[in-house]
Amino acid sequence: MKYNLPLNQLVPEYRHKIWFIRKYFLDRIKFSLDIADLKNGEKVLDLGCGEAILLKEIQRNNKNVYYWGLDINENIKSLNLENSEFIVGDLEEKLPFDSNFFDVIFALDVLEHIKNINVVLKEISRVLKDKGKFVVCGPTESWWYKFCRFIIKGTFSSKEGPSSGEHFHSIYFILEKIDSFGAFRRKKLIHLPSFLPKSLAGVIICLYVKT
Repeated sequence: MKYNLPLNQLVPEYRHKIWFIRKYFLDRIKFSLDIADLKNGEKVLDLGCGEAILLKEIQRNNKNVYYWGLDINENIKSLNLENSEFIVGDLEEKLPFDSNFFDVIFALDVLEHIKNINVVLKEISRVLKDKGKFVVCGPTESWWYKFCRFIIKGTFSSKEGPSSGEHFHSIYFILEKIDSFGAFRRKKLIHLPSFLPKSLAGVIICLYVKT
């Protein structure tokens, strides 16, 4: 089961032999951090943290933040990184944190795997401070995205191929849900790859602020 995959197999594209594919996936982390504009001392939650690539990039840029990573994969318990805590948990259940606790919450390439997004949004809103930042990233599921999936994984389906995980929603649906939820205000939108027309975007990153 994917719940127990070795962490370095969760997103093998980070180590892909083709440099452009590596860059495409790492750019999601880079641009998400750019728009989050983290400040020293902030409390950060990474939902679906995997092997904590996000935290490693934060630390590489000498940002001193307090980081919590939550993932359903039990292997995250083996991670041991400075100023961090890793918790095994299910996003469709109550988050194990106090209300108004976090300054920034990241949900990168994770909400598309959740059937009931409103349950997650309710919890994100609860644990995020007023005026806190919420950064979400996800796939467009456009024909271009599916073509790229075929090139990388050999299949058009999210259910098949290496490190597969079913996508129940596109990022467009996710953003509509967040917009209609009423607790967040949209601040900035980024389409990737950045050098292609927006109509060919495979991934969209959005910054929200809790109102």
